[in-house]
Parts: sequence; structure tokens; C-alpha cells
Amino acid sequence: GYSEVTVQAALPLDDGPFYQRFLGQAIMHKDGKVLVAEGISEYIYPENIYSQKFWPAVKMRLRFANKKPHWVQRFKMFYEWTW
Repeated sequence: GYSEVTVQAALPLDDGPFYQRFLGQAIMHKDGKVLVAEGISEYIYPENIYSQKFWPAVKMRLRFANKKPHWVQRFKMFYEWTW
């Protein structure tokens, strides 16, 4: 059968240096039924993640002290397939 999902970013929750976070809804149309779920979604700016100047701003898995960068920083060529 035919399915369609629409994600609506309704309420901005956070606006960081390389992402925006929203509270929103996912609306699914399937087999004549409509299902609605609420959740959090993010929009990522990959070019800012790659920039080391933003890394200290957020403590996350992208880079820990004395460790190599996460694969996202090391392989910029993958951006168009990742985001």
C-alpha cells in the first residue's frame, strides 16, 4: 500500500552553532488511516560540524580529549550522503 509521512517542525527548542532542534509532529497516512506522533527533530549544518572552532562549544561524541575526530570530521566527502 501507499504510505506518506510528513514531519512538521512546530516549536523551536534550541538553536546551536551547528544545529537547530524542534518539537514537532510526524503525520503518517497509510491505508486510509492517519497516525500522528510527537517528537524532537534536528536540522544539522554539516559545514559547521566540520569546523573545529565549534567543537569546544558542545561536549559530545564528535571529539573527546586525546582522541581522533569522529568520522564526520575526517571524511567531508560523505556529507552529501549523510545529511
